Amino acid sequence: MRTRLYPEERLRQMKVGHEDFVETVMSLKRENASHVLRFGAKIGAHESPVSYSRVREALLAKGRYPAEGKSIGIEILGNVATDGEETFWRIEPDNLRRQGGATPVLSENHILP
Repeated sequence: MRTRLYPEERLRQMKVGHEDFVETVMSLKRENASHVLRFGAKIGAHESPVSYSRVREALLAKGRYPAEGKSIGIEILGNVATDGEETFWRIEPDNLRRQGGATPVLSENHILP
């Protein structure tokens, strides 16, 4: 006879957790899909890589989900300029344009030409 690995109560808790997960995922609507573009650059003296898994978790917390199982990463690592220098803000938009052809947005209300 095989020993039980999980008591019945634990299995019931796992089942409820799984049902909650399925309900959450199934309630997402197609129009809530987002194409993920990750941008990482220096903050002061520190690099700021952004992982896809963290972005996915943040989207799900807001009722959205990644449209694809991957993201577009623009990682500007090793830049000698830092965000505290005026040079950084003059160079960074051009770096973004060259990498992806997209129009860089530096704040919610300010889109660069």
